[in-house]
Amino acid sequence: MQITNDGKTVIYKNGSDLYAYNIDKEEEWLIAENVDKFSLSNDSKKVTYLQEEEHDNLYDLYICGVAKKDKPEKVDTGISEIVHGFKDTPDFITNKFAKSFYMDYHNLCYYKDDKLYCKEYGKDREKLENIEGTIFTTESAVYCLGYVEEPIELRVSDLFYDDCTEDDSENEDAYVKMVRNNIRKYGDETFIKYRPVPLYKVEDGEWEEIGDDFIFTSRWDKTRGPIFVRAKKIRIPLSAVGESSWLIRDGDSIDGIFNYYGGYCDLQFFTILSDGRLLEVDDISPLAYNFQISEDEKYLYCVEDYEYDSEEKITSGTLNRYEITKSGLKNKTKIKDEANIFHVYGNYVDCGSWKYYDGEIFEDVQNFACIDGAAYYLDNFEEFDPDDLNDHSGEGDLVRCKNGKKEVIDTNVHKFKAKSGNVCYYIKDYDETDGGDLYKLDGKKSEKIDSGVKDIIY
Repeated sequence: MQITNDGKTVIYKNGSDLYAYNIDKEEEWLIAENVDKFSLSNDSKKVTYLQEEEHDNLYDLYICGVAKKDKPEKVDTGISEIVHGFKDTPDFITNKFAKSFYMDYHNLCYYKDDKLYCKEYGKDREKLENIEGTIFTTESAVYCLGYVEEPIELRVSDLFYDDCTEDDSENEDAYVKMVRNNIRKYGDETFIKYRPVPLYKVEDGEWEEIGDDFIFTSRWDKTRGPIFVRAKKIRIPLSAVGESSWLIRDGDSIDGIFNYYGGYCDLQFFTILSDGRLLEVDDISPLAYNFQISEDEKYLYCVEDYEYDSEEKITSGTLNRYEITKSGLKNKTKIKDEANIFHVYGNYVDCGSWKYYDGEIFEDVQNFACIDGAAYYLDNFEEFDPDDLNDHSGEGDLVRCKNGKKEVIDTNVHKFKAKSGNVCYYIKDYDETDGGDLYKLDGKKSEKIDSGVKDIIY
């Protein structure tokens, strides 16, 4: 289910059929039958969908407006695969964001007859010649990570340098000593397989090579989109070998080097922004590969300056924020120490027991949600049954934070759904048997609109 930006139309599947429903008019209509996947565009003007053909696992690709009068436009037939991405869409249960399948009608890429085509809306399709690899698309750009059949072999002795002293040797664990001695003894005759690949940007049917030494791996993750990694230099101190290191064997993949020693390699990280720019994130620590970007793409967040326990395991670090500018990352700002796992939902950061939004840290709050420059949350929250570990329902004070000012909207609020910076629906005085009273906040005024309500879905 996806909802247009104005909140008036719902696009959803019932079985394999695709429908639209206008909330104001209480009117439903069929868009198409036998639909496999669909995606509402960012501007909410059109829905793109795949309709399965009767044989050969091929699809027809369509674009259709979201009004009842709109008729589907067929883009092409006989499509074997659509090149798609994922975008953050609201999860209507948790008030957070979840990944959803995404195609945008402005710029479509797909495979037909084993050939790759790019279709810019309003223009004829263009075949992209000689491109083989993994494709990534945004509204305004297409990137392709190429493929190389023959890997390069790197000598292990060229990857490590010996910085250990005799004192270090005396205190070494037996396994660590064996790994280090193997590198010293067999490094000249042991080779690691390395498969750097080219990265292309495709525009107007033409493709430009960005570089030929990129790596793509899902180990580097963020809120949206792919992460491209370029290895500028790999020189690892032998002292970095620890108990968790693996015994390097001839013919191993370089993935093991990046898994264990990524923090000692000179790596460049890149990601694609929605406007098609390739953002270099070299300014962050090499260990801060779990960086995430806000929905408005103004900020990048990451944990750096990690602390270690007695067993040399990472415990926590400092959550930092970087401003994303046209010339790269600028203005590093420290958010909080003792941070570790975090997630960016929309434009706020969730670190479990505390949230960060608009320059402020919110601690011990529930059901945090941000929309249109406003933050809503439940403060002074008390669970109905604290002893039930599977039930976290309860009541608290509904608070809105906007333009740096906090205001308590109402008390004894069970749950809420924020529709905009000014409009929010909420249930208060809740009872598990009879439900509660449903209110609508519009600006600064709250009005009761129903009773006996148990949930809010829109």
